[in-house]
Amino acid sequence: MKLNLPELLCDQAVAFVNDLVEELERQDVIQELDKPLLELAGSIYHVYFISRKSVLTEGPTYKAKGYTGDVLIKANPNLKIMVDAQIQLMKIIGELGLSPRSRKQLSSLPISHLDTDSPLKEFFKTVEKRN
Repeated sequence: MKLNLPELLCDQAVAFVNDLVEELERQDVIQELDKPLLELAGSIYHVYFISRKSVLTEGPTYKAKGYTGDVLIKANPNLKIMVDAQIQLMKIIGELGLSPRSRKQLSSLPISHLDTDSPLKEFFKTVEKRN
């Protein structure tokens, strides 16, 4: 299936969408109507990946000076962006029948055939750690 992904997507987002398409094609459930949802998943994964990289590099908090000169510890704004993108991605993945819960409900096969460095597998590992 040929998707119209934005040119500025990071390589990981493109690989993530390609993994989604591969899995859906393997399950023979993908349709042309899924294209906009898959393209949106790529854009959201791009935001997730960039914000996650920032959180992993800079940490979940940062120090800032308050009005009185006191040092304040504030949340990294990318943490919220990352979590929001993760929630949106899980909704899309659920709609496509690929979330862990959806796979149980649909009794479909796991995505174990994907490469170990697959962005789709990495995303599921991150989500499963949070739950």
